[in-house]
Amino acid sequence: SSAARGKYLAGQGIIVPPEEVHIDSYIAHINYRYPDPTDDLGVSLYSGHYQVSMGGQEEVIHIGIQGKKLGFENLPPLNLAFVIDKSGSMSAADKMGWVKDAFNFFIEKVRDIDFVSLVVFDNEAKVIFPSTQMKSRERRLQFKEAVNSIQPGGGTNLIEGIELGYQQVLANFRSEYTNRVLFLTDGVGESGGIQDMAETYSEMGINVSTIGVGTDFDLKLMVELSKRGGGSSRFISDREEMERTFGSELDRMVVPVARNLEMSLEFLQPVDILATWGYNNQIGGNKIYYSQDTLHHRDYETILAHIRIRSQSTAGKKDLVRFTIDYENLEGNKQRSGPHILQLEFVDIEHPVAGFS
Repeated sequence: SSAARGKYLAGQGIIVPPEEVHIDSYIAHINYRYPDPTDDLGVSLYSGHYQVSMGGQEEVIHIGIQGKKLGFENLPPLNLAFVIDKSGSMSAADKMGWVKDAFNFFIEKVRDIDFVSLVVFDNEAKVIFPSTQMKSRERRLQFKEAVNSIQPGGGTNLIEGIELGYQQVLANFRSEYTNRVLFLTDGVGESGGIQDMAETYSEMGINVSTIGVGTDFDLKLMVELSKRGGGSSRFISDREEMERTFGSELDRMVVPVARNLEMSLEFLQPVDILATWGYNNQIGGNKIYYSQDTLHHRDYETILAHIRIRSQSTAGKKDLVRFTIDYENLEGNKQRSGPHILQLEFVDIEHPVAGFS
């Protein structure tokens, strides 16, 4: 998230580079606590005002999308490969210590049906815990021992690390499982062809989520890798956030509830579209189209549109927007949410209503 990284950089006395300020990410970072959905996902529509002037005025349309929420024990089974950068820079600020503490939380949460593997890389990549179904206490202790054995040192061979991670997931691939590589690094290294690899494995049903730590990792590469790989990306700034990511919020990174989301926002009254913030958006006539590869379990997405409503000849309640989402569920079946309608009341007042709520 750009918000988390911006806060971290500022705390280090570093001015956030302009190219890292992604407004969409700052908006999406805020948890607006949308209502829990009864289906795969829920949609909530809001406006800056309930009443607007018949003479026309500016307005903000706010769309909230919330993934369904299940208890961890009810989630689809997991097949995860953790690929951890153990280059020398991971010793700085005790980043490797963050990782080790976080895995202690994770391994107590994982279920007997889940498969877990652990790959580390510096100049070379190595499997230190092969893909194993965690159906005994002994196996959990073996995983902890593997984690505690990691010692930072060496370079950063990104591509060899992630390739070995994909192979571990492939070893126990099952279509009914969530098959995912979690790729954590704090540096820049050899990455030629890595994005094409991620796209190929995504088409096979194995996705990748990327986790960046520190100030020096390749932010652009990590974000693009997660997009091409059908996963999500995160920046982790401290030990507490690392523990949340691998513990209570792991499902928000790895467990999808919907894929290939195609969204349309249609304006039913005459408006001028001034700006929009959302996912891969495109404006066409009186519609805005958005797309998102994956919505994860318990995760939320936010879209904003800034418009100018033109003058109206009559007062009263009117439908202003219609919003629809087409997506694929985990079985690959096409689904639709909506159309969802937002109404506003047009009132005969001389001046526009000020401010936005």
